[in-house]
Amino acid sequence: MAGLELVTSSGELLAFRRGDADFNGLVVGLGALGVVTRVTLDVEPAYEVSQRVYEDLSWQSLDTHFDEITAAGYSVSVFTSWGDRAGQLWVKRRVDDLAARSLISSSARPPRRDS
Repeated sequence: MAGLELVTSSGELLAFRRGDADFNGLVVGLGALGVVTRVTLDVEPAYEVSQRVYEDLSWQSLDTHFDEITAAGYSVSVFTSWGDRAGQLWVKRRVDDLAARSLISSSARPPRRDS
C-alpha cells in the first residue's frame, strides 16, 4: 500500500503516504482510527510465490531468533496449539528471492512426506 486517506471521528480528513511516521500502524489499523475513504495501492506484475512449512519449531528458537525468523519471507506465520512446541512455521517468499534460510532449517524441521 502506498497511501490512504481517512476521516476521523471529529470529521477531519487525513492523508498518509508510505514514509510518514504513523503510516505502518495505520495500514494495519483495520479502520479503528477512522473511516478509510481512499486507498492507493502499488501495482506490480505477477510473480511466483513459494511456501515452505516447517514443523516442531521450539519456543526457545522462536524467542531467540524471532527477528530473523519473521524476516525470512514476506509472509511468515506461526500456527500453534500452545503446547510444549511453538508448532508449525509457514514461510512464503518470492521465487526470485534466493537468499539462504538455514536458520529456520536448524530451528524446525520440514514436514514428513507420506507416500
